[in-house]
Amino acid sequence: MGKKGGSSKAPKPDPRIAQAAQKQADLGQDWLSFAKDAFGQSKARQETIDKQTADVMAQQQGVADQQLKWAQQDRDRYNNVFVPAQDKFVNTAMNYDTPEKQEEAAAEASADVQNSAAKAQEAQARNAASMGVNPASGRYAGIDQNTVMNTALANAGAQNQARQLVRDKALGLQYQAANMGNMLPQQSNQTMGLGLGAGSDAIGLAQRNQQLFNGSTGIVNSGYAGAMSGYQGMSNSLNNLYGNQLSAWQAQNQQNAQKASGLGSFLGGVAGIASSFLPSDKNLKTNKRHLRAGAGLEAVNSMPIDTWKYKPGVADEGEHIGTYAQDFKKATGKGDGETIPTVDAIGISMKAIQDLSKEVKNIERAIGLKGAAK
Repeated sequence: MGKKGGSSKAPKPDPRIAQAAQKQADLGQDWLSFAKDAFGQSKARQETIDKQTADVMAQQQGVADQQLKWAQQDRDRYNNVFVPAQDKFVNTAMNYDTPEKQEEAAAEASADVQNSAAKAQEAQARNAASMGVNPASGRYAGIDQNTVMNTALANAGAQNQARQLVRDKALGLQYQAANMGNMLPQQSNQTMGLGLGAGSDAIGLAQRNQQLFNGSTGIVNSGYAGAMSGYQGMSNSLNNLYGNQLSAWQAQNQQNAQKASGLGSFLGGVAGIASSFLPSDKNLKTNKRHLRAGAGLEAVNSMPIDTWKYKPGVADEGEHIGTYAQDFKKATGKGDGETIPTVDAIGISMKAIQDLSKEVKNIERAIGLKGAAK
């Protein structure tokens, strides 16, 4: 027992607070268990997805390789077969309407006109003769002159038309050459694009597969985070609980110390007599000796009981009733002469009460009161 009263042990915590903290930790552990189970299922599904992805990628890669092969074959065929043919065709188209070619066509057309005109004149002469017209006559000469003029006009027209036909055909050939040069490379490029696209699809599928796997690993990460948060919450709750208990214990001790100064009418120097709880188990004590009858009452009777007031700065500075530490030590042999031990003060008081009780009973028996204790 110190100079001030107070409890030696802090009170036990409210069990509901510890239960709440434990529940918080249990929830975190449940979350972790759930996350592990979900991750296990996700991992099993992921293995199936991985296999399917590998199969699809292999198929798509095969298609891509085949399409690229076809594209290369088309390109080689184009360079080896069609480019020479195109060059020859383009050269012919570009040189088809030369002046020489046009004059050649015009001469052929003129020859055809002359040939047709000669045949027409022969037929006309035979027809005139059959009608009795002399081919050497002036009448026939006029008809023949008209035929010659028509033949000349037809000849000129045929030559011009032949030249235009050559030019038109040249333009047609040039147009076809230009179109042919555009089509085949475009087809080979499309084939190559399909091959590259198939490869890109395979790569995209692999990337999506990786994203799915990353999402599944995030599940277990969340579970661990939840468990850690639960344990952290438990730790915080217990720390707060300990702080509250400690504060309450200190406040109670301070309150008990203030109250103790006014308790015990004969223990003026004892602080906290009503709030000190020291071990008193019989099994914890040794050197036990009985105090003789009447010793307690004698000690109490020998100690002065006065009213007094603490000096400024001492205890509660209040006015009280009690004895003094010096007198208590003199009567009981206990204490240091400055403070009164709580256990000894309670013990001597209880012994004095026992002694007084016995004297009262002896008096009752002496005067013959009914029910007097034996």
